[in-house]
Amino acid sequence: MKNILTLQNKISPEDFAPLDADYFKEEKLDTEEIGYWKASWIRLKSNKIAMAALVMIVLMFVFAFIGPMLSPYSYDQQVRGDEALWPCLAHPFGTDRLGRDILVRCMIGTRISMIVGLVSAIIVMIVGSIYGAISGLIGGKTDIIMMRVVDIIYSVPEILLIVVIKMVISEPLQTLIDTVPMFHGLQKIGSGLIAIFIVYGCLYWVGMARIVRGQILQLKTMDFVTAAEALGCEPKRIAKTLSFRTKEKIILIVTAGDCKIDNKKYRGQFGCKAQMLKSDEVEPLVGHAIGGVCPFAVKEGVEVYLDVALQRFETVFPAAGSSNSMIELTIPELEIYSNYKEWIDVCKEM
Repeated sequence: MKNILTLQNKISPEDFAPLDADYFKEEKLDTEEIGYWKASWIRLKSNKIAMAALVMIVLMFVFAFIGPMLSPYSYDQQVRGDEALWPCLAHPFGTDRLGRDILVRCMIGTRISMIVGLVSAIIVMIVGSIYGAISGLIGGKTDIIMMRVVDIIYSVPEILLIVVIKMVISEPLQTLIDTVPMFHGLQKIGSGLIAIFIVYGCLYWVGMARIVRGQILQLKTMDFVTAAEALGCEPKRIAKTLSFRTKEKIILIVTAGDCKIDNKKYRGQFGCKAQMLKSDEVEPLVGHAIGGVCPFAVKEGVEVYLDVALQRFETVFPAAGSSNSMIELTIPELEIYSNYKEWIDVCKEM
């Protein structure tokens, strides 16, 4: 602590002066505004395996949802005289012993499988994300208990649970659908399919919960956060620096640790939607790597803005250029060393 205070007393505004343009290699900034979905599409196109998988999914969707509309047969239609046929022009996949076209039945089966996969994935994502986030954020005994529940679910054979749960809930579900008017619309789906949604949602969220919990814990235990807490700093006094791309420039917004960007306020201030830099763009465009992004000694042309949420504190703890460094500064000192452009109000409490 004594060494840190001694070092802090030796710091002068000149130590935080912007670096000369020659310090970095000349880089031309791409000022084209790229939204979240456009950036995601660019990354997807660069992955050949992902594009091949996307093509397969589209073909399966056409086969499952459009194919039955083009087929002259329905999935339960029996064609007399065409029982147990080998593949032929009229029936490319042949027919079964009852004369039903196997191709259209495969289409309907694929449709059901895709619906089960999509709905189950959505349920797993929602349940797992909420459960894992709560466990990681609260921590302590709550985290231990919640993770032991996950371990118990992992330890039970999945097939056994699927069969048991489906048998238990299928009949009550059917009764509910038949007797409650508001659920009559689910009769077309059937209690069996709904039971499968529930079963998959109850079992397969545990993996997602662990992933989300791990990410939350990683954010909570970043080096500069740990250093700030060791100095008695409240999480809200950690001055986090967020990097954005506007239509014309790269900007940094320094705000309190308990705040996040308010998209409406941001658009009102800068005239465009909030678009954060991608992880591989941060260091080349700002001058600091992720985890150590700070408003000090940034690249030429990068503008620094301070959010008014910081004004409620006497001192704050911004990172100092690396993931394991930070410094305590008063608000006037932060104004001087960051060479900020202006105070803005673009954030809200989390």
